[in-house]
Amino acid sequence: MTLWKKILIAMVSIIFFISLMIGVSAFDLTGTVVHDFESEIVELTADNTVEQMLDLFSGARDIITRMVEETGTHAIAARTGLSAGERADYERALRSDLIDFLELSQMTGADTFHFINMYLKNGVKAITAGEGVLPYNDFDEVCDYLSRDRFLSADEYRNIMWYDVVQLSNSQGIRVDCFLCVRFLYDRVTMERIGAIVAGVDTDKLWNMYKTIFPEAMIVTTWGDVVVSGKSLAPGQDLPASLAQAVTQVEGPKSRISYVMQEEPQQALCWKVANGYACFVVPLQETGLFESNAIRQFFFHISIVIGAAILVTSLAAIVFSKSVTNGLRKLENVVGRIAEGERNVRFKPKKHDEVAYVGLQFNYMLDQLEKYYTDLQLSEKEKTDLELSLLNAKINPHLLYNTLDIVAWAIKNDDRQRAEQIVYALSDFFKRSLAKGREYTTLEECMALIRSYLELQRLAGGKDYRLQVDVDPQLAEYKLLHLLLQPIVENSVKHGFSAFRDDGTICITARLTDGLVELHVRDDGVGIAPDQVAAINRTLSEELHVENRRHYGLRNVARRIKVYYGKEYGMEISSEAGEYTDVTIRIPYTKGLGDEECSN
Repeated sequence: MTLWKKILIAMVSIIFFISLMIGVSAFDLTGTVVHDFESEIVELTADNTVEQMLDLFSGARDIITRMVEETGTHAIAARTGLSAGERADYERALRSDLIDFLELSQMTGADTFHFINMYLKNGVKAITAGEGVLPYNDFDEVCDYLSRDRFLSADEYRNIMWYDVVQLSNSQGIRVDCFLCVRFLYDRVTMERIGAIVAGVDTDKLWNMYKTIFPEAMIVTTWGDVVVSGKSLAPGQDLPASLAQAVTQVEGPKSRISYVMQEEPQQALCWKVANGYACFVVPLQETGLFESNAIRQFFFHISIVIGAAILVTSLAAIVFSKSVTNGLRKLENVVGRIAEGERNVRFKPKKHDEVAYVGLQFNYMLDQLEKYYTDLQLSEKEKTDLELSLLNAKINPHLLYNTLDIVAWAIKNDDRQRAEQIVYALSDFFKRSLAKGREYTTLEECMALIRSYLELQRLAGGKDYRLQVDVDPQLAEYKLLHLLLQPIVENSVKHGFSAFRDDGTICITARLTDGLVELHVRDDGVGIAPDQVAAINRTLSEELHVENRRHYGLRNVARRIKVYYGKEYGMEISSEAGEYTDVTIRIPYTKGLGDEECSN
């Protein structure tokens, strides 16, 4: 073999291996970037799906909690030695209440439950779905069923427990699977368990939340049973051992787990839902985006240009990498803008390649999420009507959640006396807040509500605020709108004293002047800067249709005054930073206004 042939073969070999290394390196780098980015998209989309699930389970908890408070179950459960007729009457009354709650959940859009059953210790029971294959028939059997494996090992199970998957038959005889939850009723004095509420969420509803986006995802219990799955796993079936072990070891609200499936290592993202009793598992799998004709042609052309110069092959690799990374940068820019709050931005591909495919799939996910958000939004008019019509029944969820957390902590620390005091104070506050649905209450009732709120602050938060009341005797029986003063006192506690002091004073005065009732709510808190006072007063004087989300609580009170008393009446604020804040309300003195409502 001549020397020039040896040199030519050597040069061709060097160029071939260098070109191959460049091509493979560029391919691996691009694949890694796209794979990591795809994982971020999956996690971002799944986070939104989990928020929907948390809302559903939270709604189920709230509805059942309201059911415990609003039905007459405690009075019925206390009755013993019932005759057959009395038991039948009680069961009809309870079943009517449960059906009303089922209809309420559907009217509010939650559509949460497939059935709600109630079993009392004295033998009374109310069944809303009697065709199903439930593994119990009365209260004792419920307790026996739940105590077999995981539950009822201690007395602290006084919240909703998500337990198992059961099968039912609906009115058309079609079998449906339900995710079972249980809430026990306790005697308020002896804390003896006196009954149980058992409800079932249709697993098809859970499946519909994510099936179009994550067809391979599943919801499983934290002890390894399937709730709903897009795979061949049936509801109630045990998970494969490796996956079940990984799920049971999950810590925190969100984790990445590793397991073995069909002798292949797998990874998945895992979120805890249903108060920690279940997990939403999204498998992370290779998408195969790079197993396409375009990539195979890329390697074919690399083999053809073996005899080309190293500069040409290197330049071709650089151009190819740049063409791919440009698309990735555009897609990364879109994700960044979405993270900053631009919900309407979309990826616009210029080529028909793998990056364009990922971008179009990302656009589809965004469109689905946008549709979901749009369906949940109400028009501004509907919001306004809802605020005005339901304001009397509005309960501050943060106050409720925080107070219940303190009660749970007190019970956990065996401080039952404090827990009972807080629960009774919370019950008294909500009872006075509801006011039996009346729109007008006397000043005396308003003061009682405010004292109840401050007592709750003292017991639950250690805030010892003082209340001073000075009411003109002529206004002793004057009736004003319910919940007119309490939001202002709450505003003083949250903003006037927050991070400033725990023992402030709130003064409430009521005077009759020239046919007007003038109410003052004054606190000695942190005060407000002069420019902010002027801005707040401008907001409070705006017309009803003006859109403004600042100072929502005070603005709601001002809007109610204008709706119920007239646009010429309202409220204003005066303040001095570091000294005080005084909220003044002026409304007409109309003797007898609200008499009918207050007498109901």
